[in-house]
Amino acid sequence: MIKDCKLFKDIDEKRIWEYISAVNGIKRSYGNGQTVIEQGECIDKLGIVISGKLKAFRYSEDGNAGFISSFSENRIFADFLAISGCKKSPVSLTADGVCDVLLIPAVALFRTTAGFEYECKQIAFNLLSLFSDQFFELKDRVYCLTAPTLREKIIRFLSLFNDDGKPFTIPYSRQELAEYLNAERSALSRELMRMVNDGIIDCQGRKFLLKIR
Repeated sequence: MIKDCKLFKDIDEKRIWEYISAVNGIKRSYGNGQTVIEQGECIDKLGIVISGKLKAFRYSEDGNAGFISSFSENRIFADFLAISGCKKSPVSLTADGVCDVLLIPAVALFRTTAGFEYECKQIAFNLLSLFSDQFFELKDRVYCLTAPTLREKIIRFLSLFNDDGKPFTIPYSRQELAEYLNAERSALSRELMRMVNDGIIDCQGRKFLLKIR
């Protein structure tokens, strides 16, 4: 449901679709593995994942792809790029399964569209709120990556989800977590097993329990 996207918070769903039509928003569908944005491509539209999931990768000079992040339903993407004045994308985005996205021209976000004065004002406010969220997401990742050891990186990452001392589910697979922490998957798996044996965590798949604070 498009109204669950934070960009459209506090806006009636019917008005959302009317606004999207008024600013020439485009809906596109992608099959598994299809490229949504190419690394190095200039972007002038903000994207929203309507259904499915996207993955962002950065390719090194030798052609190896490093996982950066993922975007699930109702997440926005390419927002900073779209308003940057056509800077080249530092990453590639591909569809993780069948995926539908909505693309909105960036220029529409910074002008008032006739008949949608309230919606434009609210969208601008919501966009600033989203930028704030992304700042803290980046801050959290830097916090994890600057830990001196892989174990400390894992603990810092898990502590981000450990609000009440109860089991929690992380949003990443083992491979994605390894790439998020800039580690080899085999090294991550070994360290997780050691942490289980040392009584620091319990884990099964994406479900974890952090036993220390």
